[in-house]
Amino acid sequence: MLVGKDGEIRKRLALVLFLVILVHPGMADDDQESPLAGLWGVFPVVEELGPVQEGGLSRDALETEVELLLRQYGIPVLTRQEWRESRAPYLYVNVYTRIQETGHGREIGFFSVVRVELKDFACLARDVEKGNTRNRVFVVTSWESGTRMCLGPPSVQREDTVECLRIQMKEFIKDYLAANPKKQGQPDSTTDG
Repeated sequence: MLVGKDGEIRKRLALVLFLVILVHPGMADDDQESPLAGLWGVFPVVEELGPVQEGGLSRDALETEVELLLRQYGIPVLTRQEWRESRAPYLYVNVYTRIQETGHGREIGFFSVVRVELKDFACLARDVEKGNTRNRVFVVTSWESGTRMCLGPPSVQREDTVECLRIQMKEFIKDYLAANPKKQGQPDSTTDG
């Protein structure tokens, strides 16, 4: 029953509304413009991998994969100089991979966790109102694909991790293209070639 003592109904309605938004967060901001709208390009930043490079993965290989996918779908890849001058958001790619070993040092498998996020720069609304934006600029995540985990034997570590990355990147590409539709006369480069 929803009716109760002193404001109990408000609390219960607020709880129901909170749960609906929690279960389906897209319902809360369907009317808002995508954070990817208006981007004229992105600067990809691939996090350092660490000791995993022995398994055939390298930061350079993942960076190349990310840039090729972006270009394949017609998304401009900014140079470091273009990015610095424009203060555009950057595409942050984090791949954490760990080899699992038995107690005797024998490799038995691996797991990789892949995240792709668009990092943007923001100021607090209260600072903007006061005109104080010089020293308080924050890096925030304005878009993310979520986390994808890959598991498998060491022999397929590289291929499986790169495939997880491709899936995450294609989510970004799909959302980017939906937020930035091609204008008439522009070539369509959205095919899976």
